[in-house]
Amino acid sequence: MAEFEVAIRDGSERAIRSILGYVEAVNGAQAERLHEIVGTEKS
Repeated sequence: MAEFEVAIRDGSERAIRSILGYVEAVNGAQAERLHEIVGTEKS
């Protein structure tokens, strides 16, 4: 999860969308945390 957080902070828009989509499919609670980091709402 820590690696996803780094990638979210430093990634391109496409990478961020991909990571968020994957994490949303696997673990909603973790996806919410990543959305907080990015400043977006969970889809």
